[in-house]
Amino acid sequence: MTGLTDLVGLSWPGGSPENTGLIIAVVVGAYLAAFWLAGVVWTGRDIRQRSDDPITQVVAVLIVFVFNLPGWMLYRVLRPTHTLEQRYERQLEEEALLHDLRAALACPRCGSRVDDDYIACPRCAAQLRRPCNACERPLDTSWLLCPWCGEALAPAPEPFAVPSPPPAAPQTSAPLPAQPTAPSFSEPLGPQTAEPQPAERTGASAMAELRSDRLSVAGISSPLAEAGPADAHEAAVCIHGVPGSGRDFQWLLPAAGDLLRSIALDLPGFGRADKPPTLPGGAPYSIEAYQLWLAPALEQLGVQRAHLILHSFGGIIGLMWAAMHPQRVASITLIDSGVLPGYRGNLLANMWRTPRLGELVQRATTRTLFKLWMRRGNLAGLNHRWLNELIDEDERESRRVTLELYRNIEDLGSTLLGDALRPHDINALVLWGKRDPYISWRYAERQRQAFPRAQTHIWPDAGHWPHVQHPQRAAETISNFLRSQLASR
Repeated sequence: MTGLTDLVGLSWPGGSPENTGLIIAVVVGAYLAAFWLAGVVWTGRDIRQRSDDPITQVVAVLIVFVFNLPGWMLYRVLRPTHTLEQRYERQLEEEALLHDLRAALACPRCGSRVDDDYIACPRCAAQLRRPCNACERPLDTSWLLCPWCGEALAPAPEPFAVPSPPPAAPQTSAPLPAQPTAPSFSEPLGPQTAEPQPAERTGASAMAELRSDRLSVAGISSPLAEAGPADAHEAAVCIHGVPGSGRDFQWLLPAAGDLLRSIALDLPGFGRADKPPTLPGGAPYSIEAYQLWLAPALEQLGVQRAHLILHSFGGIIGLMWAAMHPQRVASITLIDSGVLPGYRGNLLANMWRTPRLGELVQRATTRTLFKLWMRRGNLAGLNHRWLNELIDEDERESRRVTLELYRNIEDLGSTLLGDALRPHDINALVLWGKRDPYISWRYAERQRQAFPRAQTHIWPDAGHWPHVQHPQRAAETISNFLRSQLASR
C-alpha cells in the first residue's frame, strides 16, 4: 500500500492509515453527536408546542436522549397529533360555528339569549321582531311582507328601538313617567326637551339612556352619540379605529354613562360623518390634521377634562391630542392600541400604504373578502348587525380616506408620543386581544413605557375588537376603571 501511494504521489491525510481512520472517526462522531443533540433540541421544542404537561415533555426528551434515532422515530409515532395552537384554532372554529348557529337567538344589543318568537328582549327591551298585523306571527324587522299570510308590512322601525308599553290604567296618585323610546345610535335627534326618565335596566345594573345628534365643526358634520349627564365638563370620549365608527362603542356608552358623560364620534371620512376631500384648512388626512377637527369638536361639546377611550388607529389620534393637552386628560383606556415602538405595520396596512397596490386591494375587497379579513383573530365571530353596518359604511370615499391616512404616516413605530406622555404619569387601562393579527398582544405590556401605572388585561379569547367581540365584559372592565378614577379624585 505504501508503494502504491508513493507511485501516484499521494499520501494519507493523517500521515498513515491509522491516523486517517482516526480523523474519519472523529468527523463521523461529531456529526452523529450534532445529529443526536439536534434531535433532542427539536423534540423539546416540538413537545412544548403539543403539550403543556411537564411530565410528558420530560419523558419525550428522555426517549430521544437515550435511544437517539430509534427514540426519535418512537416519539414521532406517540406524540400528540395536533399542536396546542391547532387545537385552540379548532376550538375557536367550533365556537364560531356555534356562534353562527346561535346568532339569531341572541339579542343584538345586549347579547342575552332570546327565543326565536320573542318580540323584544326581556333584559334590555330592544325590539327583535314585530308581529304581523293579520296573523300575529313574529316577523323579522327587515321583512316587507308576511310569508305566512301575505300581509304587507309597514317600514321597519329604527334599530334597537324599544317598543312602547301599553297605556297605563288611570291612577289616583301621581302618574309614573312614561318609558322612553331608545334612539337609534346612528340617526340624529333634535334637542331633548323631555324630562329625564328612569334609567333602563339591564340585569341588576342601570343603563344610561343613549342619545343621538350631529355635531358640525369647520363645516364637517359627524354623528354624535352620548349617554349620561348632557352638559358635564368631564366626559369619557371614545375614538374609533380605521375602519370603524362611533357604533363600535354602542355597548359601552350606556354602561359608562351611568358614571359620567360618555361621548362617541364618527371621525371625518368614516362611518356616517362627512367625507370631504380635505380636513379643515385644506389639510390632507393625517394624524396631525385630525387635531384641527377633534380639538374644536371637544371645545364645542364643552369637554374640559377627558377620559379617552381609544381603539386601534384612533389611539394614535387620541394620544396626539393627549400629548397636546395633557392637563385636560383624566385617564386613558387603550383597546388594542397605544404607543408602538418599533412597529412595522401589518400585511393589510402595508398594502394600503403602497401606491397602486393599495387601490388594487381596495377594489378587490368584496363584502365576502371584508368579512374574511374581519374573522382573522375573531373566529368566534363578531356581532352580525355591527359587522354589516361597518361594511355598508366602508364605501368608496371612506376607502380613499383610509389610503390617504395610512400613507401620510411617516413612522408607525415612533416613540415620540410615548416620550411626550411619560412625564405626565397618566393613569391608563390597557385591553388587548391575544388573537389580534394586526398588532401583537406583546405591545400591551410595553404601554408601561409611556404609562408606568397602566393596568393591563390580555384576553386570550379576543382579537382586534375585544369591545365588540365581548361587549359586556369590556363594558364592565372599562366601567370599573372609570369608577376607580372618579373615586380617586
